[in-house]
Amino acid sequence: MCIYVIIPLICLDESISTLQPEPIQERGMSYLSVRIEKIGLKDAQSLVDPSITICAKNRKGFNLSLPQSTPITGKRDVCYIWVDKTVHIQNSLNSLDKEGGIYFILQHYKQKVSKISTKCFSILELDEIEEGPIALEIYKKPVEYKKKKLSLLSVKPLYLHLTLHLTRSAEQ
Repeated sequence: MCIYVIIPLICLDESISTLQPEPIQERGMSYLSVRIEKIGLKDAQSLVDPSITICAKNRKGFNLSLPQSTPITGKRDVCYIWVDKTVHIQNSLNSLDKEGGIYFILQHYKQKVSKISTKCFSILELDEIEEGPIALEIYKKPVEYKKKKLSLLSVKPLYLHLTLHLTRSAEQ
């Protein structure tokens, strides 16, 4: 049985965020919370209003739940954008497609064309999910949900830094 809860947009620090609270957990299922620490980019300081959209996709690229977006972050240094937000994946790990993944898409505002643009993305595959810190490779746009033509964004060792936290609901 799937229960979907729709939460309205929440305004945090004058930036729009669609981060969801922890999901209502089904008995015996495992759930994932992801702390997005920072993302490394060689042009981190030049991006305007960066945010990360997170979505769980199946192998064909279809959403398994509503995408979530972090608030716009202003904290950055030469090579990093600091996000420091927790995302609660709304699906149980048991219900995710083993060949799909959880996508982290960095978007920013382009002043010249007055639109939000995708800069890059990372993929957390289900076989990579373990409690603790992880660094994911960063790929060039366009976002490739079928994972056929992935190209690294940079030859420099820059990554999306996450901390994964697993919870398992009681079996009662």
